[in-house]
Amino acid sequence: MGKDIRNPSQKGHGAKYPNQCPVRENLFRDIIGSIQDGITVLDRDLNISFVNPVIEQWYQNQMPLVGKKCYLAYQNRTEPCDGCPCLRTLNSNKKDIAVIPFPSPGEKQRWLEIVTVPFLDSRSLQTTGILELARDITERRETEQSIQKSEALFRALAETTSSGIFIYQGEKFCYVNPTMISLTGYSREEFFHMNFWDIVHPAFRDLVKQRGLARQQNVPVLPRYEFKIITKNGQERWADISMTLTQFHGNPAGLGTAFDITERKMLEEDLRSLSLFDELTGLYNRRGFFTLAEQQLKVADRMKRELFLLFIDFDGLKSINDSLGHNEGSQALIDTANIMRETFRGSDILGRIGGDEFVVLAIESADSDIALFRIRLQNAVDSFNSRGSRRFLISLSAGVARYAPDSQYSLRDLIAHADSLMYEEKRTKKRQDV
Repeated sequence: MGKDIRNPSQKGHGAKYPNQCPVRENLFRDIIGSIQDGITVLDRDLNISFVNPVIEQWYQNQMPLVGKKCYLAYQNRTEPCDGCPCLRTLNSNKKDIAVIPFPSPGEKQRWLEIVTVPFLDSRSLQTTGILELARDITERRETEQSIQKSEALFRALAETTSSGIFIYQGEKFCYVNPTMISLTGYSREEFFHMNFWDIVHPAFRDLVKQRGLARQQNVPVLPRYEFKIITKNGQERWADISMTLTQFHGNPAGLGTAFDITERKMLEEDLRSLSLFDELTGLYNRRGFFTLAEQQLKVADRMKRELFLLFIDFDGLKSINDSLGHNEGSQALIDTANIMRETFRGSDILGRIGGDEFVVLAIESADSDIALFRIRLQNAVDSFNSRGSRRFLISLSAGVARYAPDSQYSLRDLIAHADSLMYEEKRTKKRQDV
């Protein structure tokens, strides 16, 4: 037990892993890497389990981020922020949006727009984790504030900003900036002959028309919403629209800023189709574990931190299924997942990657020791079995492998080595039972 991955002696049963390279996992990582928004994955306790390179760049002075509470890592607070969108998502199981200050080393105040999307358990429909998307909207916020001060300044900013800006009065557009032209494909002259709802997808058109007309009557309506638009060439794109009431040539008008969020919407759909969580246990599934663990290995190399990987196998699951039924077998797996949650830290990545196979990727800490990982796990199993609350006993075999920074070994190599060590323990148990 506990051999160092830097000197692996055998691959054993785990040699099957290096030959498996799911295309969809690579696609998911490519999508994550290409998105320009900041991406964070949180568990139910608001512990950070994954960040993308954009977040790492924004908060490079607070690294490492994984394992910390989001409000401590991002806002240097000891408790969640007032109006925290993550808490609202946990309570409502729905997507939420908020604008928060972004710590900046300079004197200039910067702002982030946070969108929180729940990972929902397919059975209970309860939130098991949160995807947090962050966008620096400082430029947009400054633009919107400056617009209200001066029409001349407005035009200077609107013509150069990266966000789409438009003004409509009555039913017609009366101003669009170059970004709106680029986003939709329509010329400025074509816009001026269109109703402001003509570019909106039919599924959203009535809502946009109703709110747009009401706004000019100073009727309170929601200032921000997301909907599809139809470009000149017939392409459907998603837009994030913020609206306010302004004056244009002395009369009420609607002023809007638009961001193309098509990529973000595609990411949300990909995350739903590429589910990260095991439905039975709530732990990360194989795809989720590999996605987050490979990112953690990169962080470990950068931060010169060692990692430990535990490969855990449930002993005798088939016997429980055959003698007590598959419902009891499923309950045994759920109990094992709960034992793992109680045993390991919030910063550790826990996954179920096979029928009776579990893995843990743990970051080295001051009290890290390979033997301690196995002892902690066995003590938790013994405590569970001593309560006698089930018709079965839980028995786990585990192998622990160490990952050194700048190692040439991949995550699959690390799992294969820990897997072979786990089978050494199984063989030892069988010899002792004879």
